[in-house]
Amino acid sequence: MITNERQLQISKAQAARFRDSLAALERGELSETDLHPLMKQTQIDAVRGQLESLMNEIREYEDLRSGKIPAIELDSLGELPDGLIRARIAAGLTQKDLAVRLGLREQQIQRYEATKYEGATFSRVVEVADAIGLKISKRLEIMKTRSAEAVIERLRSIGLGSDFIRRRISPDITFDENGAREIVKRVGAIFGWSPELLFGSGTVDPAQLGGATARFKMPKGRDARSALVYTGYAYRLATICGHAMSANARRHVPTNWRLFRDELVGSYGSVEFKSVLSFAWDLGVVVLPLNDTGAFHGACWRIRGVNVVVLKQALRYPARWLFDLLHELRHAGEKPGADEFEVVEASETSDERRNSREEQEASWFAGQVSLDGRAEDLTKECLALAESDLRKLKKAVEEVAARQRVSASQLANYMAFRLSMQGENWWGVATNLQDKSYDPLAVARDVFFERFSFGDLSQSDAQLLSLALHDEVLHD
Repeated sequence: MITNERQLQISKAQAARFRDSLAALERGELSETDLHPLMKQTQIDAVRGQLESLMNEIREYEDLRSGKIPAIELDSLGELPDGLIRARIAAGLTQKDLAVRLGLREQQIQRYEATKYEGATFSRVVEVADAIGLKISKRLEIMKTRSAEAVIERLRSIGLGSDFIRRRISPDITFDENGAREIVKRVGAIFGWSPELLFGSGTVDPAQLGGATARFKMPKGRDARSALVYTGYAYRLATICGHAMSANARRHVPTNWRLFRDELVGSYGSVEFKSVLSFAWDLGVVVLPLNDTGAFHGACWRIRGVNVVVLKQALRYPARWLFDLLHELRHAGEKPGADEFEVVEASETSDERRNSREEQEASWFAGQVSLDGRAEDLTKECLALAESDLRKLKKAVEEVAARQRVSASQLANYMAFRLSMQGENWWGVATNLQDKSYDPLAVARDVFFERFSFGDLSQSDAQLLSLALHDEVLHD
């Protein structure tokens, strides 16, 4: 949903890009887009669905803003947060205007609306409604279990938001009754849930999803459901990849950093994200880049003996993606005799990443490979130069990297890892030392399309994988 003028302008610019991409696709000018010819029709449908959804959002916002919509109808209490946002826009109030009426900062209203009022108390919701000037009809109706509204609300309660469904599962169908049945069919195929379960009223437990209970400490509360469901979705993608690549040649991933580095440099001459990415595919490792927020940070699944590494780093810096990829490849080398294996990562700042011996070993491996076995020595040199003063450490890292002819970005990432073991969060400072010369997500996607075996995929699996690798509409 578009909630302010800035998002409206961003959405209009995105719509223009979607129109250009769609026109180029339909003319067969794939060289003018970043879409792969193997997925042409699927991508045409996806882009068309994205454009239609985006235009609907633009029209809705403009209709609300113009005063054409005098009343907001809700079909469930779960739609109340969206209803408050729509009502605020229809009342001609900006987020700042509403904040002034409530005696709050504008940023607080932005947070409320970004999280659909998830952290707001009931009394705060009432205050917001009063500040907008809402008159609420005192009428409750029991929804029919099989209505589209009931199905979508049920999926939302499980942890599948309507935005995610539109972007990643069903961008090409509407949310009417027939569309709801198709959504249930597709969701059921991904997560193994029957139509009877999704249309009914029984309990759906996301914790029972295959691969979603891997070595991963899930967040608490509502976020736990969303994280479990998203992990189940990623596991389904990994399963598709593992089955598709099971007949391809693969080799054991070296867990000794020196052997790994020697073979890598022997093949590609350097240690950077692009070379490690190609080397991973040479080893038979599928590297699947995803671009969704939250849930988890990275993962490694082994399906039918095929290692599938999922990279989901929000920051688009090559050295950060290099560190994460090397970290996951260290996990991919574990238990080489096992056909099935899984590790799902929390963020760099999580207690699990800081305290787990296996996670520490994987990050140490990443540092040793990227810094040619000198990670610890370089860390000590930086700390000595900075006199163990974190305020001086950024400059020290830059000076040591230049003197020792290593990447400042890679050294900063290893330094942040080492400091995290002491309870210090230096990742933000390390971000300021990152190289921004290219987008690693785009590179990883391109390599995926070049090296993945699409030939034997079913149409539904090809579409699901394509949607996962296609940029979603984001509102900043």
